Amino acid sequence: MLEAIPAPLYLTDSEGRVIRHNRAFAALLGRNSEQIAGWAIDSLVARVPCAACAVSERQHTPGVRSYQATVTVGDGSHRDFLVYEADLTQRSRSSGASAVGTLIDITARVQAEQELRALKEALEQRVAQRTAQLDAILDSILSHVAYLDRDFRFVRVNETYARGCGHSAEELIGRNHFELFPNEENERIFTRVRDTGEPYYVQAKPFFYRDQPERGITYWDWWLRPVRGADGSVEGMVLSLHDVTAQERAREEVERLNAELAEADAAKDEFLAVLSHELRNPMSPILAGVEVLRRTLPNDARTQRTLAIIERSVRLQARLVDDLLDVSRISRGKIHLQQTSVPLDAVIRAATQTQQADAEAAGITLTTFVEPDLWVYGDPDRLQQVVMNLVSNAIKFTPAGGRVRVEAWACETTEGPSGTESTCIGACRRRRCQASPSERVCIVVEDTGIGIPPDLLPRLFDMFRQGEVGGQRKAGLGIGLALAKGIAELHGGCVRAESAGPGQGSRFVVQLPLVPPPQSVPAPDVAVTDTAPIRLLLVEDNVDTRHAMAESLTVLGYQTRAVGSGEEALRVLAQWRPDVLVSDIGLPGMDGYALLRQVRALPELKGTLAVAVTGYGRDGDVRQARDAGYDGHFVKPVDLTALDRYLRRRLAGCPLG
Repeated sequence: MLEAIPAPLYLTDSEGRVIRHNRAFAALLGRNSEQIAGWAIDSLVARVPCAACAVSERQHTPGVRSYQATVTVGDGSHRDFLVYEADLTQRSRSSGASAVGTLIDITARVQAEQELRALKEALEQRVAQRTAQLDAILDSILSHVAYLDRDFRFVRVNETYARGCGHSAEELIGRNHFELFPNEENERIFTRVRDTGEPYYVQAKPFFYRDQPERGITYWDWWLRPVRGADGSVEGMVLSLHDVTAQERAREEVERLNAELAEADAAKDEFLAVLSHELRNPMSPILAGVEVLRRTLPNDARTQRTLAIIERSVRLQARLVDDLLDVSRISRGKIHLQQTSVPLDAVIRAATQTQQADAEAAGITLTTFVEPDLWVYGDPDRLQQVVMNLVSNAIKFTPAGGRVRVEAWACETTEGPSGTESTCIGACRRRRCQASPSERVCIVVEDTGIGIPPDLLPRLFDMFRQGEVGGQRKAGLGIGLALAKGIAELHGGCVRAESAGPGQGSRFVVQLPLVPPPQSVPAPDVAVTDTAPIRLLLVEDNVDTRHAMAESLTVLGYQTRAVGSGEEALRVLAQWRPDVLVSDIGLPGMDGYALLRQVRALPELKGTLAVAVTGYGRDGDVRQARDAGYDGHFVKPVDLTALDRYLRRRLAGCPLG
């Protein structure tokens, strides 16, 4: 019966020796019966220790067990088998057989399980490595990073997150986020991201730690991103937080400081405006008085020289006030240019004529040469201011007997009219210049003065910078050169200084874009012949200014009436219709704007020429006067000759060239 079974079978006695077997068992071992009979089964079939078993030893039913064994088969190789043995002691006492066993080849299974086990170990090792790498990456991230499941429980956090929220990672893992950090608004955000799958991002989101009130309000950049599972549903979310508390508090501090600076800047502007107003007011009666005295006193040299000194001093003070205001405007980018095509010779002629008296008083020869037909595009008053400041600076630093020369020519020439070599072409390539050398003009102010030390040249145009040469330091605020540079740059030009050193004189070069002459040149001034005195009403609350200006205007040929308030002006206007209204703005009670509104409301006075005369000279003040209906705006101290020229030309209908 054993031989009829194809599976290898064997019988053992009570000592575990083989007493019978079939051919399949012998064929498996590659032995004959004599080599098998009497041998202990354990010597033929080597039991594998349980620790190394691919298949564990088991007790199936009473009397039947199985275990894994290694067998050396006929070809000498080792194969793995699953051995099943059944106890026969209770069934076959007469045969002497104690157990029957059979072997099932599981070599392929064992090899597969060994490969799977090795693969699993490799995968576990790789996962452990990747986990360690991920932990290292997460812990190196400066931002706070946490992974939470659908129920908002912490699954993973980096060290920054744990340290930042004041808890250890062990305290966080498995805990619900909102049990630790309750916040209804944030919980709604988490719920929306989980339910919609839409990420959430916000900057500088405020947060208050209830369990750490000493931290105050903190600020965070938030990234809350959903993590989807294989089925596409949200199974968790990554929370990334970046602490921007320091930056946000710094920003708030900067905003606070900026607000304070803006307030201080506005207060400074207001102070300068009031200061200029208060400084200009007393200058007006002085200049007006000078004009009266010049026309009424004997025309002797001493008297006229004294009046010229007074006038020069007042105009110098007025220019200092204007320079201070202009520096403030330029620094804030609020200077207003009234640009047009300007003949350069007119600009330089006006500037040098203004400075001629100062040069003569200092014993300095002032000469000019301007190449004809040079035109620039700019504000003529501002360009004149540039030349005046440079000439004034040259006069200040040139001893008596010295020379100051002003020249202008097109930059394509390599030599100036006086024979000195021009370096303007190279300087045209400076960063601030906006035109090529062939499209520029050069204005050169050269003196034989005390010169400029090399170490001062780079800082010469800095605000409030005053230099010393040989122990000499001149009076002044140190804003003239800075102002000239700022105005030139606003016109697309530049300014530079040159000097061979102390005692070698100095040279200032201004470069401006050259423009073609206009198609039509403004007509020259024409004399205005009056057939009757012009009636002029002056409204000025300062008694000295009112009397001095009224006297001067009368001397200039106007039929003048002067009052000290808007209410008085309206009473005069009800009886007397003037041709011109000249009014201060800062009047007590009814100011100059309110006065003009009432004047313009009277049909018979709608066409009256109205001119504002005020100590406030900011661009906004000029615009406000224009918007209020004033035809002209003059800043104190008023140049009465200029005012007279303006009024007569306007009344005669002549263009204001």
